[in-house]
Formats: sequence, structure tokens, C-alpha cells
Amino acid sequence: MPIRPGTDLALLNGLLHLLVKNNAIDRDFIAQTTTGWEAMESFLEEYAPQTVAEITGLAVEDILTAARWIAEAGEWMSLWTMGLNQSIAGTWNTNALCNLHLATGAICRPGSGPFSLTGQPNAMGGERWGIWGRACRGSVVRL
Repeated sequence: MPIRPGTDLALLNGLLHLLVKNNAIDRDFIAQTTTGWEAMESFLEEYAPQTVAEITGLAVEDILTAARWIAEAGEWMSLWTMGLNQSIAGTWNTNALCNLHLATGAICRPGSGPFSLTGQPNAMGGERWGIWGRACRGSVVRL
């Protein structure tokens, strides 16, 4: 979704707002595995679709569609790289994404869960086996 830079948190909280409003959350899972949920629903009130659309630059319909896809998915995964993490609100962004998974119970089961990718595509592989492989003793086996 092509949001304005720095508005990830508003979008993620807005999606959770819609899931709560549409009763598309797993209250049993929330009760068994989370703490502090009592405060979450009132916190989310300020993230109504129109407000989130104004903040993010998205159309309200696109936000509603994304929330509906999550609600109907059953199993779903989220994958992200450094763009979500490396901002002033990086920790909050990641927490908000994990909150979507926790609220829907789509975590720690096959086909579901948040999945943080290491940096840009193959950053870890590039470090370990690419240019940095020569600098790390034992990282490269000579054939």
C-alpha cells in the first residue's frame, strides 16, 4: 500500500481499529496470550478509517479492503524489512504489526505470523558469504 512516509503506525493501528469494530478478532486468544488489551480498544478509537486515510494518503476503501482481507484470511503472514524498523517509531511499528497478529490469533501456527526479513534482500547472506566472507575467519571453506 503506497502510504506517505512515516505513517506506518497510523495504518497498522487503523487496521486493528477496523478488526475490533468488525469483531474480527480472537478474544479467547487475546485473553490467553496477551496483557493490557483492556486499554487497546479505547486507544484505537482515534484511528477511524477517515482519519487514517487523511494521515496516510490512502483511500478509505483501500484501508477497508486491507482490513477485510486480514479478517477473512484465516492464516496470514506479514513480511517486512528495514523500512518499517528504521524510523523514529520503528519499535512501535513492529509492535503494531505484531498486535494485528496477536489480535487475530494468527501467530505461532503454520501459515501465520509476523516475519521480519533481515535488511535488504539477502543482506545477511551478503555479509556472511559475500564481501565480508573474506574478513570472517572460518566463514568460507576453501574447496
